Amino acid sequence: MLLDFINSNQSLLETLIIVGLITAVVGVVLVMFWQYIIFGLLGLFCVVVLANHKSPEKSKEEIIPLPGVHQKYEHPDRKHFMEDCLNLTEYSEKHCSDIWENRETDDEKI
Repeated sequence: MLLDFINSNQSLLETLIIVGLITAVVGVVLVMFWQYIIFGLLGLFCVVVLANHKSPEKSKEEIIPLPGVHQKYEHPDRKHFMEDCLNLTEYSEKHCSDIWENRETDDEKI
């Protein structure tokens, strides 16, 4: 009598009831465990990203410096270095001398 009133059949109502129950169960699970689900999905995302990581290949092209840019400035002798060091910095003569001597020992190591 009710089926005739709403103009439907038994299988449609059974399907609607089953879909409603499944929706209710999924809704309860999502409401109760949403934090665990989100953290699990976040962890899965991290694992997938790290598993698919590819290291960038280094280009084998030689880096060409721009014109006018010097790679290394070398003083021709101690006299010029000492003049530049004293004029351009506030170092003492002893400190500039120590820098020059350490530079010479570093060059020998190379």
